[in-house]
Amino acid sequence: MKKTAVIVQLVMIAGVVIYGTVSLFMGNFEAAYTTFPVLFFFYIFVVAKQKRRQSAQQDEPGPDDPDRERD
Repeated sequence: MKKTAVIVQLVMIAGVVIYGTVSLFMGNFEAAYTTFPVLFFFYIFVVAKQKRRQSAQQDEPGPDDPDRERD
């Protein structure tokens, strides 16, 4: 399931980047700049997800963590 979602996201983002690049080279600046909000929101979504994972991993003490409570 995760692999399918990643492939779909990559295809969508690649499509947006290609569309924006082609529009830019054709001189259609309005169409080229409309792709930036999509890329921006996708970037924010990915960065927020990674930060949540990192903070969750840092909150859990590992087996060799000296501050870990002993049973």
